Amino acid sequence: MSESSEAVTLQVIPGAFRTSPSIAAISEAFVRAQSEFEAAKKLSQNPAYRSKYADIASVIETILPPLNRNGIAVLQPARLEGQLVVVTTRLQHKSGEFFEEDLGIPAVNRDRFDAQTVCTAITYARRYGLSSMGCLATEDDDGNAASGIGSREQAQATGKAKVAEMEAKKAAAKSLTKPILEFTYPEEHNHNYAKWTNVKEYASVLSTLEANSLLEVFRDYRSKNIGSPNSCYVPEEKMRALLDKIVGEWGMEVREAR
Repeated sequence: MSESSEAVTLQVIPGAFRTSPSIAAISEAFVRAQSEFEAAKKLSQNPAYRSKYADIASVIETILPPLNRNGIAVLQPARLEGQLVVVTTRLQHKSGEFFEEDLGIPAVNRDRFDAQTVCTAITYARRYGLSSMGCLATEDDDGNAASGIGSREQAQATGKAKVAEMEAKKAAAKSLTKPILEFTYPEEHNHNYAKWTNVKEYASVLSTLEANSLLEVFRDYRSKNIGSPNSCYVPEEKMRALLDKIVGEWGMEVREAR
């Protein structure tokens, strides 16, 4: 199992993607860094498949400087789970916020399981994990290069489009009065459930990542027994934990409507 052999089984660990409670600072920094990414160069040769690929050095050289310039460091600790190598790729912002994801690769090659196969698996997991977290394009080594597929121009155009989207959302948010998250205790449910009335409206003025995180939290706490896709009911016994999360940790403004 050498690094040039591309026939690799990747295993994403369940629940692998994680973030810090707040992601506002790292989201903005990452979008700016991504706009500077070029396509990773395919400098290594794969003799088994007669093709070229971007090795770990090329991926790091492409992605690390823009991340560092925007206050983001990369950490990639590895661990063994049986004969599976698991590498955690963490994007750590100077604010303390982070994104991280686990990727597992079998460290066995033709019934061999030793230091060499483990080290090779770690290299694979680092390369694929970092490329995945950065949504990194690679320069193509065939006719696709002529059409711009996987090119430097395509990578930068994608990043610039995301920056423009972020700035447009910021401008839209400033033009609106940011709503306050509201809930009531409907009498028809004997005050056993809190009905949140404007979660989607509130999420609409957040960044994409912030909105997705907020909606995910409400999906975790909402009742599966009552309500509809357009309403959100949270059992009264879960309200304290939910409020601790969105008010205590995230600093969102909440009020009970009368």
